[in-house]
Amino acid sequence: MSWSKISAPEFSPPSSEAVYFRLLDALGASALREHPDFHSNDDRVRNRRAMNAAIEERLESGSSAYWIEKLNAAGVPCDRVMTLPEAFADPQIRDQEMVVSVEHPGHGEVKMLGFPIKFNEAPCRIRRPAPDLGADTDAVLRELGYSPENIASLREAGVV
Repeated sequence: MSWSKISAPEFSPPSSEAVYFRLLDALGASALREHPDFHSNDDRVRNRRAMNAAIEERLESGSSAYWIEKLNAAGVPCDRVMTLPEAFADPQIRDQEMVVSVEHPGHGEVKMLGFPIKFNEAPCRIRRPAPDLGADTDAVLRELGYSPENIASLREAGVV
């Protein structure tokens, strides 16, 4: 069955298919809808290299800014990939408290990732900073059944 030959009132393709069709239309590559290697999402995953090559060939004809504007206007969500410093400086990241500053004993103020889910009725708060590397090693090893002698041997051998 061909998705492109079924009218909207009769059948609505899954959202990923709809975005894929909008992508092809925006790229001027609607003919790829009927390509047997790209018919279903499973086919596109299986033939990812060829699919990427077909898309990249068309993307080479314009700048990133051009394609970001064109694809977003066509209903294909996209944007450029940011570096970590750019992402952490993004106003929305700051506004949503996705990075928070915490006082750490021995290290001063450190930045940590904030809580990804926000609750109005019960806001999440960081109670303490992350422990130093290895701070809980002995406790974890004891919990796993290692004796103090075993732990000492691992330390002497430089394993932990």
